[in-house]
Amino acid sequence: MTQVIATAGSKDSSVPLVVLLHGRGSHEKEIINLADHLPATVAYAAVRAPIAEGSGFAWFANRGIGRPRPDSLAETMRWFREWLDDEAPEGRPVILIGFSGGAAFAGGLLLADPDRYAGSATASPRPPWKTSPIG
Repeated sequence: MTQVIATAGSKDSSVPLVVLLHGRGSHEKEIINLADHLPATVAYAAVRAPIAEGSGFAWFANRGIGRPRPDSLAETMRWFREWLDDEAPEGRPVILIGFSGGAAFAGGLLLADPDRYAGSATASPRPPWKTSPIG
């Protein structure tokens, strides 16, 4: 899988990296526009999800809306972490911002390795699990 990335903001590799994760059926060129409305003092990277979906892309294959196939989610998370570890070595703060399917993907990343991320913001998320962990 090849990464396609749109960038904005600071080019300084020591500042926090905000990773923008688009929704299902969208792409990196849509969500990177959020950076125009956020502080310019950090770096932004909008990553294109690796699975073709309609006229856009998805982070994982579904068993139904909001129900990722575990094997697909795990594979995409490994792919993403390889890119992230090259782009933002340990010690560089990373903040995830996700919309819809990108928010669910961000949730999966946070659950798998909460210490890797400095924070997250999600809009219109579907949790990356079958039932709520709190009831």
